[in-house]
Amino acid sequence: MFPNGLIMQWGKVKDVPGHEEWRQLFFPIAFPHKALSINLTYSLTENVRETGFTAGLCSPTLKFDSLTKIGAIIGLDGTGSISTASRGVVYWFAIGY
Repeated sequence: MFPNGLIMQWGKVKDVPGHEEWRQLFFPIAFPHKALSINLTYSLTENVRETGFTAGLCSPTLKFDSLTKIGAIIGLDGTGSISTASRGVVYWFAIGY
């Protein structure tokens, strides 16, 4: 916690599918008042490359819904070029107070 009351948290959600499927993300500690912002980054896992899927040129769109003091609902845009068989990790960073 910073002197001004802001709190930063971060983490990752493993084994996120490469197609549209919503997942609940829970913060390790609930923000006492409000979550202000969340940033999401998707990374394909190594086992995807073993399936023959080429990961070099795709750029999935992450989205979130229902940002609350305890977490958010996250997912990938199903219209992207990610294979439905692919899986990855979502790294997240949240700020609140």
